[in-house]
Amino acid sequence: MPDPVTPYGAAKAAAETAVRLLGPDAAVARTSLIIGNSQSEHERLAHALIAGTREGVLLTDDMRCPVHVEDLAAPLWELT
Repeated sequence: MPDPVTPYGAAKAAAETAVRLLGPDAAVARTSLIIGNSQSEHERLAHALIAGTREGVLLTDDMRCPVHVEDLAAPLWELT
């Protein structure tokens, strides 16, 4: 069960609840970091950190596994 600790997390949990109420057969997909065409600032930052061309960290209290948008799209499409 969701147990959000931030306003952002609370908003996501509320959205999931609304989806489940409006469509009991709906699937809720909680994805990881989505990467794709390197156009987002977050994705460029992650690549720079991995390459060692920029110092810093993304998260210190969380471990995530990025997923490429095309690898995520296929199973989500199958769910629909």
